[in-house]
Amino acid sequence: MKKTALIIIILLVSVSNVFASEYREGVYFLKGWGKTTHGEEKYTQLRVEEGERKGIKKQIFRLGPFDLNEGDIVKASAEWRTTNNTHKQYRKGRNVAMGSQLIISTDPDATFITDEADIVSGAVTEWNGFNVTRNMHHGYQPKSGSFLVESPGLYYVILVGRIQCTKEAKLRIDRGYGHLQVEVYGE
Repeated sequence: MKKTALIIIILLVSVSNVFASEYREGVYFLKGWGKTTHGEEKYTQLRVEEGERKGIKKQIFRLGPFDLNEGDIVKASAEWRTTNNTHKQYRKGRNVAMGSQLIISTDPDATFITDEADIVSGAVTEWNGFNVTRNMHHGYQPKSGSFLVESPGLYYVILVGRIQCTKEAKLRIDRGYGHLQVEVYGE
């Protein structure tokens, strides 16, 4: 039984190597990558001020610049975690919505997708989020997506976050619990 399993594994590895060597044309190879290390979150908290419903969009993580060519594929994944401590500030606590989006931009300070002539930007993921209740206490949001580069340039991949609440509130960004990882594939 062990010999049969070993022969099958060797056969599968040999076959996959033949296919890989015969079909190199049009295959994308890893051109570059980057990853944040623990504690590189750019902010310690996100706020909603009194009289507002939405907080300001802020960069949570940013990697780059990546020198990209037309046809390159950017694959990105990120995660971030927040803590709802509103019960310490307000007697009953508050439900606070957290949301985020992965974007790619030639502007290193971007927090949104723009159609300005001198800036190229696009969505790597959709914008979405959820409520972090006071009983839930922690909110954790993973994101992943890919982007096909249509024009060459120096690009940054950015995780943008924002919170929403019907009243004044803040969420703590838990440093060291998140990351941003980028892989660039090209011919």
